[in-house]
Amino acid sequence: MDDLAPLALRSFSARPDAAGAIAAWLDYLTIERRCSSRTVEAYARDMAQFCAFLTEHLGGEPDLMELSILSAADF
Repeated sequence: MDDLAPLALRSFSARPDAAGAIAAWLDYLTIERRCSSRTVEAYARDMAQFCAFLTEHLGGEPDLMELSILSAADF
């Protein structure tokens, strides 16, 4: 993965399992989908902002289980 993801991961407000899944997804976008670095940067930024929102909304950093049970009202 390029140098953008480590910067984004440091700013994620998420538990390690969720942050790891996000990192794997960013790797997939970079390596397998060959998305541009600006696209990956934009997705990483969006995920960081969403995780920050969820941390406040849920009262703590989200993990994969909490992400899997979000309802439409949570968005």
